[in-house]
Formats: sequence, structure tokens, C-alpha cells
Amino acid sequence: MDAEFNTTHNIRPRYPVEFTKFKTNNYIPGNHFTNTQSRDWFSANVPNWNLVLNHFFGGKKDLRFLELGTHVGMCSNYLLDTYDCTLDTVDVTDRVEIEEDGKKYYLCTKANLKPFLDNGRCVFYKQSTKDFLMETIWTELSSDEKYDFIYIDASHEPDDVMSDAVLSFELLKKDGLMIFDDYGWGDCSKGIDGFITAYEKKLEVFEKSYQVFIRKY
Repeated sequence: MDAEFNTTHNIRPRYPVEFTKFKTNNYIPGNHFTNTQSRDWFSANVPNWNLVLNHFFGGKKDLRFLELGTHVGMCSNYLLDTYDCTLDTVDVTDRVEIEEDGKKYYLCTKANLKPFLDNGRCVFYKQSTKDFLMETIWTELSSDEKYDFIYIDASHEPDDVMSDAVLSFELLKKDGLMIFDDYGWGDCSKGIDGFITAYEKKLEVFEKSYQVFIRKY
């Protein structure tokens, strides 16, 4: 990774977050995607993600991505639409409850992923991230089977964030990319900082704002 990558390429910190509608920042999910949220929690990431992920993965094929915390599947759709990858995505539920104007809505995560589930490019795991990661580690993946990219946006409790980071780091390829979401959300930063401190000789941090970007040595 270029030492001056974030300066040279003008990565934009996401503070303060300005929520926008879906279909912004040059990414529009397919017609299969259903959303009832008035706020878009993902699209503000797209300019930085396009910049960084294209630097790492632009033009590459047969990439393996992992997402911890699927939610409604917006990030999943972006990754699968934008890169030649397969995606394993993990969440404890496949039904997201949304409340707006006093009304409750339920979004089916798997419906939002349906085209990619059907063509085999995406596998959705309905289980805790810890259980998934432990089971995957026990399969003793070869270096080729490990992940090129891991996105961590599951539980924001510091101990859970630390656990997700430590376990998934074992599944990340050398020179692989890991992104943490919501560094400034509650105590989430404690888990991220704890992981970075413990693994500082094995990784490079090249962006720390609302999201944290690291590369594995």
C-alpha cells in the first residue's frame, strides 16, 4: 500500500455523516432491492470505497469477500455488483425491523440478495459472527481460500468487535483489506483500537475516521 495513499487520493472522512436517499453516489441497487428506510446508511461510503477497493481489486477476478453484519444487504449488493467476487455474508437475523412514522416494517434480507443467492455468488449465513468465524477457522482454509476483503459491521460492543476482528484476521489473506464501520459509534472504537494495538506489527492502518481501513502484512 502506498504510504501516502490516503493523502494522495484524498480519502474523505465521513464526519459529520450527512444521510442521503438511496440511489446516490453513483451506486444504484437492482430492482430486486427493497428499502423502506428514509435514511441511507451506506451510500456515503461509496466514494471512499470506490477509491480504495479499486486500488486493491480493480481488474482482479475470482475475489473472495466476507461481510460481518448483513443488515438489509445494501453493502452486499454494492460489492457483488461492482467486483468480480463471491461473498459470504453473516447476520443473526434475516428479517430487519424498521420503524418510521410510528409504523413498523420488516425487510427480508435474503430477498434483497436473491439474484446473487440464486446464481451462487453469495452465501448468507444466519448465525452469530463468532460461531461462523470459529467454524470457518476450524476448516483450516488454504491460502487461496482465505478472503481478499473483510468488512466488519456486526455487533458494536467492544468485546464483540475485538472478537470479530481477531478471528476474521486469521481468515484474511496476506495484503488483504479489512474495513471497520462506525468507529465513532458508542464504544465501538475501543474494540477496534484494542485490536489494532494488539496486532500493530501485523497490519497497516491507512485511514481512521468514521471507518477504519487496514491492510494485513
